[in-house]
Amino acid sequence: MNQQIRYQVRIVVLLVVFVVAIFQTPAYAISILSVAPSEITSASLDAGLTVIDKADELPGEIINSQLDLLQAPTSTPTDTPTNPPAPTSTSISTDTPTNTPPPTVQSGFVRPQIAVRSYRTNPVEVQYGQEFKLFVRLKNEGQVKASNVQVSFTSADFLPLENGGVIIIGDLGVGNSVDMEQVMTAATYLYGKSIAGVDMNLSYYDETGAIYSEKFVLNIQVAGAGYVSVATATPTGLHRSQLVITGNETDVQLLQPGVMFTLKMIVQNAGNVAAKGVTMIVGGGSSGTSGGTPQPEGVSGGGGEFTNFAPVGASNVQSLGDLDAGSSVQASQNLIVNVSTNPGAYPMKITFSYLNDKGEVINDEQVIHFAGI
Repeated sequence: MNQQIRYQVRIVVLLVVFVVAIFQTPAYAISILSVAPSEITSASLDAGLTVIDKADELPGEIINSQLDLLQAPTSTPTDTPTNPPAPTSTSISTDTPTNTPPPTVQSGFVRPQIAVRSYRTNPVEVQYGQEFKLFVRLKNEGQVKASNVQVSFTSADFLPLENGGVIIIGDLGVGNSVDMEQVMTAATYLYGKSIAGVDMNLSYYDETGAIYSEKFVLNIQVAGAGYVSVATATPTGLHRSQLVITGNETDVQLLQPGVMFTLKMIVQNAGNVAAKGVTMIVGGGSSGTSGGTPQPEGVSGGGGEFTNFAPVGASNVQSLGDLDAGSSVQASQNLIVNVSTNPGAYPMKITFSYLNDKGEVINDEQVIHFAGI
């Protein structure tokens, strides 16, 4: 009887285990290795059934003397490949570039350059003790604006009046001109002179703060040589010749070191008698003491000033022949700018040596200026 019960119990246990194995969650598997002990008592049967009844509550592995629950291999989760995010479109400007002209780059040396365009006096001839007005027109011939332009006048023969000889102009733009006037008086006796000079000094700045200075010699026509004092104090006119330069120009607009150019001048006899045997000496010179007799050694032109300009192609001494009263003649001289010449305005002295109606040697000196170097 007991033997039969044991077999039935075994069959029941096997069936129960089989059923549990079939309907258990796929995460677990139960393998039956053996049923022990060989004789099952009611107590052991109850314990075995209890374990089997709770098998679905075990977390993974059942350890029992009758059952060995093996943990089924769990599948290792694999990362589901994800498609990389589509690249976001970047906004690209499709504006059509405008044709902006490149900035103009000035090459070479640029600076303001103030030149004397013209000057005159009122009255034209100045006498001792007489007040007169000196009118001057200046122009900025440079490439940039001239700032804080200041002008001063000095002279050994004339005294400035009213403003101490200083005129403040201010700024002068490129290509702009300005007119100014200076009241002066002849402070010394002018007898024996036909021309007296006034030094005009300029100072100004460019946009970078660099300072520039110029010096101009303005020749004033005086009446001292044409008049003498007599007992009656009535001036009596004397006959004389007087050569002056009424105009000049160069065939090159902007003079630079090493540049060759031609200086052209209009020479006029402003006197009332003819000038005989006129000789022009560029750079200054003489043919004897003024008022004396002609010297046998001839004309001296080797002592001229050629620091900034030098004659080329011909001598600095030229013969212009006779020049009647009131008549004019055109003269020219080929020159070159010396390579050592710095930017600025430079004067050039020109002497006209001739004989008056008495056969005396007369030396008339004129000064012209070159600007834009």
